[in-house]
Amino acid sequence: MSETASFPPHREERLDSLFDTAMEAVAELERCRARLHGSLQAAHFLYSDVQREMDRAGLILGLEAVPTKAGALRPQLGLVCLATAAEETATKKEEEQSQEYYEFAVVSMADGGENDSAHWFASAPSVGLRECQQRFREVVNACVQVVQAQKRAMEAAEAYRAVVAQTA
Repeated sequence: MSETASFPPHREERLDSLFDTAMEAVAELERCRARLHGSLQAAHFLYSDVQREMDRAGLILGLEAVPTKAGALRPQLGLVCLATAAEETATKKEEEQSQEYYEFAVVSMADGGENDSAHWFASAPSVGLRECQQRFREVVNACVQVVQAQKRAMEAAEAYRAVVAQTA
């Protein structure tokens, strides 16, 4: 005769309920992990797309450009816009049309104080870069959801284990 544990009906219902709760928690964990995986793929794809777009525009976007710490990336050259008075650079006819004349100049920025990469893109980020940042925020939120779902699944599994251990 084989020995099988026979539980009272109310305990069996409680075990079934705890088992169902644990399985639902595991299913929720898997859904959260799937969302995280999808978010990571979308963020990586968009990041690659934005990186190519900025490379075509002559800007360099690397992982170091994402502000992680101050001074992670140091510019060597920069572009500045200089305004000069019209009478210094323009002829008599051009003076009547505009009061100021703008020139672009390349300057060395190796000694500059504003070397924090966060300032470079934060002042006027492109639409693509803003979308990329939003996708990475979604990844962080998905990570938090996975951790919370994992805690709930572990708690449900522990509750089920505890009841099984008590009845054995």
